[in-house]
Amino acid sequence: RYPGGFFVSEKYCQANKCRPILSFDFQLKTMAYIALMKNYPNVRRFLREYPPKKLSMYFWGVLCLIITIVIHSSIPLITGRLISALEDQPFPLEAGVKDELAHVAVYLLLAALGLIIFRTLSRILIFIPGRQIESEVRESMYQSLLQLPQNSQWTSGDLISTGTNDVTSVRVMISMGVLHVINTFGMICFCLYHMLN
Repeated sequence: RYPGGFFVSEKYCQANKCRPILSFDFQLKTMAYIALMKNYPNVRRFLREYPPKKLSMYFWGVLCLIITIVIHSSIPLITGRLISALEDQPFPLEAGVKDELAHVAVYLLLAALGLIIFRTLSRILIFIPGRQIESEVRESMYQSLLQLPQNSQWTSGDLISTGTNDVTSVRVMISMGVLHVINTFGMICFCLYHMLN
């Protein structure tokens, strides 16, 4: 039960035959928003203190990710060109058609090779800073734990949960979150561009 009084679970309502005032999904979103607002100064401090140190790696990672998106969105165009070259061609193929097919196949192989290289580099250059920031946050947390008094209000379960789950969530946010937001936005833009042209 949330301290506000009306945040109760669906199981509680089913067991006690009552209806929640608000939907459970809305309650969770509201609690997440309240938690974010309580921790807003800490979030700002985190964003000011840790990611700026890794901006150069993030820059190269995002650049490799954009190149990956460009290559990925151009592969269907190359495949379409290959199909167009084969359309309504009698077999055996003429020498000019074979040369065009060879050029298109080389483009396709180069695109596949570029996709392998730049996708791998984008993951490495975006995930490594996330791991490094996670390590720095854990170290900072450990130093803070050493300064806690013996009669602290924190329970060992809270400390272990914060030291494992919460810090890992931070890493996921600053690595997978950055990657997927840019990847999704870039794919939508480039795919729409190719479709409209």
